[in-house]
Amino acid sequence: MRFALLLAGFALASAVVGASASTSNHHVKTSTPSGIPFDGGRLIGDTLEEAWVIGSLPFSSGGNTCGFTNNYDEACPYTGSSSPDVVFAYTPAGDEIISIDLCHSQYDTKVFVYEDEWSPPGSPFACNDDYHFGDPCFVYTSKIERLTIFSGHTYYIVVDGYGNACGAFQLDVTPEEPCIVTCPEGGLLEGEPACQDEYYDEYNAGCGGGGGWTLVEAYNGECATMCGRSCTFFFQGAGIRDTDWFTMTCEGGPVTATCTAEFPLQFILIYGINCENLHFDVAQGIPCEPLTLTYDAAPGQLLWLWVGPSTFSGVPPSDYRFEVCGIEGDNTPTSEQTWGSIKAMFK
Repeated sequence: MRFALLLAGFALASAVVGASASTSNHHVKTSTPSGIPFDGGRLIGDTLEEAWVIGSLPFSSGGNTCGFTNNYDEACPYTGSSSPDVVFAYTPAGDEIISIDLCHSQYDTKVFVYEDEWSPPGSPFACNDDYHFGDPCFVYTSKIERLTIFSGHTYYIVVDGYGNACGAFQLDVTPEEPCIVTCPEGGLLEGEPACQDEYYDEYNAGCGGGGGWTLVEAYNGECATMCGRSCTFFFQGAGIRDTDWFTMTCEGGPVTATCTAEFPLQFILIYGINCENLHFDVAQGIPCEPLTLTYDAAPGQLLWLWVGPSTFSGVPPSDYRFEVCGIEGDNTPTSEQTWGSIKAMFK
């Protein structure tokens, strides 16, 4: 099994460098691929300019990539692909959540998505290499699960391969039910303002910039529930993700933290709390997938939790919730434990 977990540069940084806009005028052809189709001597689906149109969902179609050319490649996380690729295009009538699956393809696939013609190679909207590792799917086939896409945008789905692999593929694009995360009665509130383009994120930004940690104190035995909101946005041309940092004092013994979000989630438990040399455990998951991290803490030890999207684009203001047990605090929540009053202590 090929496996890689990439935390580029400083693992907890907020920004990714934006790329300049493409000037290509993308035209799409409507048809159903079978084998290696041509239109006036040109392979249909061979480039973004001649993408196959997906008219409605659910969608299922296939063909063979071997007769196409190698036009695109993305790190998903593997680079250096020389495989031929085929492009599909879908423009949703409204905001949707979709899954893109190559389960029944017959070679080692890769799949990635560009959003609109301004999304050039090097900054995919979503990307996956290995998702399936066998029965009932072909080994090393790809899937992008629960991807949120937006009305008024066109999404270019690129069916690619690992290395120089090519072969028969089947592409299935299906709609998914929306993910809704609610806050239970008595849950603590993070309270950050809704982010938007050109938003300067200094609200509980921790080591990522500006300082500040939201204090979490137990109010149900040794447990607490925190409810917050995160998103991605553009700041001075760069794709940014809102990153939320939390601090807590441990009772001593196992600490368990479980987070669920309406967006593709990155959840980090930090037990070495020096910003210059962090020690941490990290988990990533799809919307509505609970992620759990544990740590055996000493009495009085400080821990940090980090919550944010695992991607730098495509996430509108969306809710998350985490429960953490094994920390110190009062038996009942008080106004002093809400985000607004606690945040002032860490400005």
